[in-house]
Amino acid sequence: MRAPAGLKTMRRLGCAAAVCMLLAAELRSQSEPPVDPQQIRAQIKHLGQWYSEEFQKEASLFLTRSGKGSVPYLMEALNDEDLSRQARVVEILGNLRDANARLPLILLYQREKSILIRCKVLEALGKSRDAAVFDFVAARVKDGNLRIRAFAVWAMGELRTPKAVPLLMEVIKSDAGPPVIAAIDALGKCGGARQVPLLMEYLRHWDVQTRYVAALSLGELANREMVPALFEALQWETHIDVQEALAKSLGKIGGKEAISRFLEILKKGPYPFDQRVAAVGLRAAGTQAVFPLLELLERGSVEDKLQAAKILVSLKSAGAVPYFLKMLDSENTTERLMAVVSLGDLGDAAIDKRLEPLSASGELIIRQAAWEARRKIHAQQSRRDSERP
Repeated sequence: MRAPAGLKTMRRLGCAAAVCMLLAAELRSQSEPPVDPQQIRAQIKHLGQWYSEEFQKEASLFLTRSGKGSVPYLMEALNDEDLSRQARVVEILGNLRDANARLPLILLYQREKSILIRCKVLEALGKSRDAAVFDFVAARVKDGNLRIRAFAVWAMGELRTPKAVPLLMEVIKSDAGPPVIAAIDALGKCGGARQVPLLMEYLRHWDVQTRYVAALSLGELANREMVPALFEALQWETHIDVQEALAKSLGKIGGKEAISRFLEILKKGPYPFDQRVAAVGLRAAGTQAVFPLLELLERGSVEDKLQAAKILVSLKSAGAVPYFLKMLDSENTTERLMAVVSLGDLGDAAIDKRLEPLSASGELIIRQAAWEARRKIHAQQSRRDSERP
């Protein structure tokens, strides 16, 4: 009696690998094939180690954009002997967040001894935000390999469940190095107000990366009561990356108090890096900071206006457009130049006609800026048109 095809496969590859293939086959039969299988397989082949980095990037982008349609073929490729291709396949499956890939990924972890592949699987399971993988990931937090522990802790954070908090606290107390840094990061995603005092302690840690991660995590957990303490930490912090992380957190949670203090630093900061940190905080505050920045754009000094304009452009504030249009008539060349550049960066097609006369300005610097601004506006409009269905 002839064995069924599925049984033959299981004998040849072993249960774990065969399950991946059988699940993939079932998915293909159930879903509409919106993709060309040959093209998908060709792109998966380009993920291998013998292809250039450019080929690999293009293939990854194509497969990710193909969405769910590429999942069955990616699951098949989990059995590939090329570890480089296998790792990229796992990464793409993680980005696609398809629940059907959960079991094949877990089976791959169990049969594969490569630390790289195991870490990639944990990363993909974390990205999935699938509560069903919590116990599997949690069991790897105490693995003997430091890299696996660190990736497992990171994945716990990505699952964003309060269930992870006791385990994360245990990691912080008993582990060291990357797992602890990952646990501090994960607390910002899973924890609550009770974890804020612990994270505040880590703002004084000797390691820059630890302070940096703690500062960002506080932006997820802290409330406005912590604003004075975070500004105090900002004053004695010496590393620019940690300063910017603190500014981001203050911008997110600080409300009017933080915005007001950042505006004062922006206007009166004794050093350029103070103004840079203030700008980071105001950008993090988002739309809350727009009105105060518009006031600065209207009434501030030329230097203040320049600072406000950069932040408003980075926030893509449509409300700033009338202010910039008004500044086109300013007698100050610096203000006119700032307005032209800012309008070009905002990329509103309706502005193009207003900039057209400036393309023939007698001032070379204004003329060049107007040409460049109009080029940006046309390029952005063409991109929008090409993206329309």
